[in-house]
Amino acid sequence: QDEKEIKQQISSLGESQSDGVVVVFSDVDFIHDQFAYKRNLFGLSLANDNATLLLNTLEAVSGDKDLLTVRSKGRFTRSFDVIDQIEFSAEKRTQQKVSQINQSIRRFEAELNDLGKNANNENVALLRNEGINKKKDLAKKITELKRELREVKRKGREQIEILGKRLQYANTLLVPFLLIIFGIYFNRKRKKQ
Repeated sequence: QDEKEIKQQISSLGESQSDGVVVVFSDVDFIHDQFAYKRNLFGLSLANDNATLLLNTLEAVSGDKDLLTVRSKGRFTRSFDVIDQIEFSAEKRTQQKVSQINQSIRRFEAELNDLGKNANNENVALLRNEGINKKKDLAKKITELKRELREVKRKGREQIEILGKRLQYANTLLVPFLLIIFGIYFNRKRKKQ
């Protein structure tokens, strides 16, 4: 009888009631501050999802998976409608010019390729001198067109950057200025009472 009691006490679980979880990390430095966080003006911020990985792993191993999906959701940014409209109109304005420039660049590059293909034994010397001059001329045209393309794209971004600077100035200067004005106003109003 003592033997039966001992066997019942010693008997182990034959089958798990839930799925088992095994986690293997080959490098434990992934959670070190140097890799998981980056230091900035306001303290530490997440550099990547290493901390989220560790927290999700601990949660999964403990058997509770409630916050797993919430913590792992991707980050997204909501763009401003005004900025989207400005980007769309800038792209629309520059799209035709960009396609014309790209078409010209392709045409000039095709001419450069044709110069080498048209050479044969009889006209190599003639084509060589003519080809060198034409090649230099076409290379200059291509360089100029690429410069023009960069300028067109820069002008397209310029309006968005101007709006961004205005918003930045409004946030850094206008709001504190308004707070100071309201503070002075309410302070004077309170003193009059």
